[in-house]
Amino acid sequence: MSTSLIDRMLEKNASVDDPPQGSILATPSQSTSASAENIWTRPAEEGELAVDVYQTASSIIIISVIAGVNPKDISVEIQNDIVTIRGRRQKEEQVADDQYLYQECYWGPFSRSIVLPVEVNTEEARATFRNGTLKLEIPKSPRSRSTVVEVIDEGEDI
Repeated sequence: MSTSLIDRMLEKNASVDDPPQGSILATPSQSTSASAENIWTRPAEEGELAVDVYQTASSIIIISVIAGVNPKDISVEIQNDIVTIRGRRQKEEQVADDQYLYQECYWGPFSRSIVLPVEVNTEEARATFRNGTLKLEIPKSPRSRSTVVEVIDEGEDI
């Protein structure tokens, strides 16, 4: 029967710097990376949001659960065909690192960029925040189904 990484660490007094036994993951000393930073304990510089993106007949809808954030701390930017959501999740209380039994929640800056598959009307975009969920609705731009291009005679070159 196999034991978990936590059980092995407790039994052997191992640290989180040690990869699981039989792991196929490279540790920093085994890695070809130039960075000496430990991949097991490296803090993330910026979190990435999970999003759902879908379309209706008239809009692109982006939904993201961003619990614990004040809506004033969220910015949404639409530039060309890319939507970028940025913000910062602040800790309410300060807890020393050595007091944590588990630390799974992400605190600090986060962002996510989404490439839109269709042209949109950015002036009509609407973002709402309710019960920790951001909903961004961006109307699609009406596309011209066909265009006639006039050919202009510029004369002959001699």
